[in-house]
Amino acid sequence: SDRDPFLQLDKAVASEPAGSGPLLYLPFLTGAMSPVSSAGMRGAFVNLSLETTRTQMLRAILEGVALHQRWARPAVEAFSGQEFREIAVSGGGAQSDAWVQILSDVHDRPMRQLEDPRQTNTRGNAFLTFNRLGLVGPDEIDRFRPIRRTYDPQTQHSKMYDELFEQFVAEGLAFSVEDHRHVLRVVVLDQFAQHGLSLIHISEPTRRYAISY
Repeated sequence: SDRDPFLQLDKAVASEPAGSGPLLYLPFLTGAMSPVSSAGMRGAFVNLSLETTRTQMLRAILEGVALHQRWARPAVEAFSGQEFREIAVSGGGAQSDAWVQILSDVHDRPMRQLEDPRQTNTRGNAFLTFNRLGLVGPDEIDRFRPIRRTYDPQTQHSKMYDELFEQFVAEGLAFSVEDHRHVLRVVVLDQFAQHGLSLIHISEPTRRYAISY
């Protein structure tokens, strides 16, 4: 319906070209934990001007979260010992088709949008419980994460997002007022990591976002 906030979000974001102007958003409102550990990092809009529009700021927020996840992904891949060829997307924010497409474009990876993504934690807990009880095996996890749709990266945006990513990392480090020790703080559930499963979890735009792989 027209009152669905995610439909309104998608409509607004669709009206703004990829790259947002190029406006850049740093989502470090409470510091950062990965891939740089710094309580002093802070959020910001970069390249802001008098011509910047509200929709550019909205899209830049979604792109900024995606760019941050891209920054963290190589460290998570190194931790798990493999490259993530495709990524499943869950959480309230995964109800936004536009956001999932942005994630695919920024990561240059197919994104698998889960059905009823807000219930992913519930289904995951059920899977781990049933697995522990010996009722299901690790290879049966797909029963607990049905896919609604797969989004492929739009290659025409690759160069632009690569350039934004370079600036994002540089600005992120510059906004850290502490030392720049690269400390990875990622919790990976053994049951998932052992079987090469990857997951991005994004919560709804009105709440604090979270990242889990």
